[in-house]
Amino acid sequence: MNGVYLKGDKLVATGHEISRADVVGWGGDWITFYGDWRDSDVDSGYQYCQDSLAKALDKGTFKLRDMIEDADCYNIAMNLRTIKKPGWSIVDEIALNLQPGGVYQSRFNRFYHNRFGGTKASASAIAKEMLTGGEAIIKAGRTLLLEKGYGPFIKLPSMLSDKELGGFCDGFADVLSQLAG
Repeated sequence: MNGVYLKGDKLVATGHEISRADVVGWGGDWITFYGDWRDSDVDSGYQYCQDSLAKALDKGTFKLRDMIEDADCYNIAMNLRTIKKPGWSIVDEIALNLQPGGVYQSRFNRFYHNRFGGTKASASAIAKEMLTGGEAIIKAGRTLLLEKGYGPFIKLPSMLSDKELGGFCDGFADVLSQLAG
């Protein structure tokens, strides 16, 4: 949440850009989930997402709890950046976010629309950008994270075909869309 709160202005950039704030939230989980996929016996990235992404009981690195936390932190931090009520605090914002009617689907819906543009195509493109793009420090951090966590011979995202990586990112977008309701 600190990354979005402190660097959130970079998240509302046009197009499918990513920022350091993304990396310390959903993007870091997404990068390690990519490593899990490449370390698994599942060939299809799309199928791996359908089977393992945002599942309550999965042992992977991007469980439902992680996705909920990423969505909540993004929503809370962005609201804190934009709401200018005198005396409004993080405690107030958390209470508002978690109140009845703030069930996780409505929280995912806000996250999906506000961060990912509310379309599968946009969510897939942003997920792909997280795995292949970004400024130099993001690229270096992503490579370090994958090589330290999964070995120096892991096939980096940029080494995959567009079809293979696209299927994985489409899987992310479909799961996120389903969670958003």
